[in-house]
Amino acid sequence: MSKYIDVLRRDVAPGMDIGGNLPSFKIATEAKILPVKNFQLSVHENWHELSEEAWARVTVKRITCPTCPLACGVMVMEDGPLVEKIEYETVAMNSSNLMIISRRTIIEIAELFNAMGLDGITTGNLLGFLTELSERGVLRGHEISWGC
Repeated sequence: MSKYIDVLRRDVAPGMDIGGNLPSFKIATEAKILPVKNFQLSVHENWHELSEEAWARVTVKRITCPTCPLACGVMVMEDGPLVEKIEYETVAMNSSNLMIISRRTIIEIAELFNAMGLDGITTGNLLGFLTELSERGVLRGHEISWGC
């Protein structure tokens, strides 16, 4: 078993860096496949505010899931709120997808989702869909706008 753990630490963990799959944010941006404005766009000019490097500046502590040797998770804090387990899905689906480019807001969203047991991918997709319906005038009686 220790042989496999050594391989994970040596060959897998360095490519994951912080937030597990958070490097995917930069890769998706460079490939022009980042979810932006409920997938209406694929690039956001301020994407670097939500890149792995930006999250590294507000990382408080590295964490790991139980029994996992990688410790790719991070606890982040910016101007007050603290949240653990920030990852690509929560960031992409609830930031660029909703036109929110504020790490502090994403931390608050992630904290709320964690407390309520909500999945960041599904909830971000649903919020993007509802916002687009509102923008197109399909969702009547509820005005929802992009960004914050």
